[in-house]
Amino acid sequence: MEQTQTDKKSLDHYIALTSAAISHQRYKEGMRIINEGLEKLIESENRGDIRKVLTSFNGLITILNFNLQEAYGDDLEDKIDIPKIQETEIRCSFCGKGEKEVRQIIAGPTAYICNECIAICNEIITQKKK
Repeated sequence: MEQTQTDKKSLDHYIALTSAAISHQRYKEGMRIINEGLEKLIESENRGDIRKVLTSFNGLITILNFNLQEAYGDDLEDKIDIPKIQETEIRCSFCGKGEKEVRQIIAGPTAYICNECIAICNEIITQKKK
């Protein structure tokens, strides 16, 4: 399916706004703009040329990298106090068992369920059918 002129302008518009925000070190604004643009692109029936989107993102990352190097130098990771994200074990949202306690955990959009809870659900469904 061919991308319409409106979709192209819209994508170009969001990329340009994001690029301008990042160039002026307004990173939070840039992230908000590109997120909004991506949501509209995802909702659109005409998603367009993925190469163009990836090329645009590569350009945005280049601008961001340049700005960070200008501000902090090549050893920016040592100069920026980046908080460490604690790795937490994935647990079943229903029974609380961790990955090491069950055979498998399946992720949903906002919850996890283990194979043992799925088995219990299957038993309940089977019993209700009788």
